[in-house]
Amino acid sequence: MHSKTGLAAMALAAAVALSAMAAAPSEALAKKGGSGSGGSGGGSSSGDVRYTCRATGAPDISMQARWEVKKGRKRFRVEFEAATGGAYTVGQIMTVAVGPVETALDVGSAALEVIGADLVFELGFDSKAQSGGDNLAFPPNFPTITAATDVTVKTGGTAVLGCTLR
Repeated sequence: MHSKTGLAAMALAAAVALSAMAAAPSEALAKKGGSGSGGSGGGSSSGDVRYTCRATGAPDISMQARWEVKKGRKRFRVEFEAATGGAYTVGQIMTVAVGPVETALDVGSAALEVIGADLVFELGFDSKAQSGGDNLAFPPNFPTITAATDVTVKTGGTAVLGCTLR
């Protein structure tokens, strides 16, 4: 059973995520192939598909997510940027969640680091990930991706910014 405080915190986190999505609606950047699922790769004859989304918010933050299936190879990447000197700090842990805000599955985390003049967090998965590469192997419980999958960046369990793949 959840305490009233726990339920209030969950409701607040969902409201923040939905507010961020409403304030900065997702933007479809590209889509190739059919409308297929992440599990099978799509409805085009080649099975290739690409879904992307972007979101921006205050204070001077942005994110983008990309799902791609090409020649059977699956890749998923999320990038988050924040201005230095703002609400975020070097080393702060950011987490990526995939799926509806209420039931999203946390798929990975990493720390913010300084790249150029920004604080940046990048998380990538690849079905052909190699040791020492930039991308990780997909975890066994990675959710199925579709053209309407929500991607959320969180810190400390609180949603910061999200978008919907298209």
